[in-house]
Amino acid sequence: MNIAVDIRSLLEAHWSGISWYTYDILNALFKIDQENHYFLFYNQYQTPKFNFAVWNQENVHFAPFRFPNKILNLSLKFFQHPYLDKLTGQRLTNIAPLTDRQIAIFWLPNANFAALSANCPLFLTVHDLSFLRYPQFLNNRERFWHSLVNPKKLCLQAKKIIAVSENTKADLQNLYNISEYKIAVIYHGVDHYIFRPLCDQKILLDIRRKYCLPEKFILFVGSIQGRKNAKLLLSAYHKLSRDDVKLVFVSSNLDKQISRPGGKVMFLSVPDRQELSAIYNLAEMLVYPSFYEGFGLPVLEAMACGCPVIAAAGSSLPEVIAQSGLLVDPYNIAEQSFAMLAVLENQKLRSELVTRGLAQAKKFSWEESGQKMLELFKNF
Repeated sequence: MNIAVDIRSLLEAHWSGISWYTYDILNALFKIDQENHYFLFYNQYQTPKFNFAVWNQENVHFAPFRFPNKILNLSLKFFQHPYLDKLTGQRLTNIAPLTDRQIAIFWLPNANFAALSANCPLFLTVHDLSFLRYPQFLNNRERFWHSLVNPKKLCLQAKKIIAVSENTKADLQNLYNISEYKIAVIYHGVDHYIFRPLCDQKILLDIRRKYCLPEKFILFVGSIQGRKNAKLLLSAYHKLSRDDVKLVFVSSNLDKQISRPGGKVMFLSVPDRQELSAIYNLAEMLVYPSFYEGFGLPVLEAMACGCPVIAAAGSSLPEVIAQSGLLVDPYNIAEQSFAMLAVLENQKLRSELVTRGLAQAKKFSWEESGQKMLELFKNF
């Protein structure tokens, strides 16, 4: 079977959660599937920075195109042309001895501009419907993008939708009226080789020195936007009145209202994943009070590293955390502050959260996610 996959998210200068999702689940798929042929579609006028050599195997092929992105997107939106499956299928002529020279499935790992021929089924991963649940947190650019891409239309066109949590599945059913039989829930995994408890004190000391991390700090990981509730976290932290504990934001975007360089609040640009794992290991806890998450990968990464987790009691986060972290009201500053103080001062509670978190994180793996994705392809 010939499966086309849209990997345009891997060409982003700064990888988002969707980029890492695409990379990790494909990595897992390619390790377990040597039968199907995968054609990875991307479009970039300039030479991509992504190292495609990482997937150097016989059944993985690249389908690069060099159209100006704006022109391609507008053509896909308004003219439903070119058909991406036909475009990608042009690369099949170079693959022998394939007898079936048609793309059997086109998979979008996230909502994006796309047009397919009538006989090519679309598989679509939906990460969340935050833009419908919390539209007040979107900026004008994000609203415009969603109106152009039209995720609802893609969902209705899709033959199969992959939801990354039961919460996202429920939103698809309630907000888009999608049949549950059309939706498969496949959780994110975590790379247990990277995200794990670290015993090498030299590595930890080097990271502490490199980023000037204090002896004790509370950690937040993720983009700083309204939905993530970072401002309320800041208020809850200041209510602690603990001069010996700093608050560290690890994020790819800087919010001047959040960052306080040189003060009790620190801001770090996103490090690579090896360094992020060390930062989880060094932190007193991860606090993740997001109003809405499709999955919430930082809480899983933190638990896999033995870092206690406090998170919002809403959306998908209770699915991921279960009984392994403290769940708080994302609107309640006092409750968040009390939970942080409890983890700082109650060693027994902290130890229990570490033990439970490590056990919970073991339930998630990219190998299992890849296997479930492969089963979807085979059973379609």
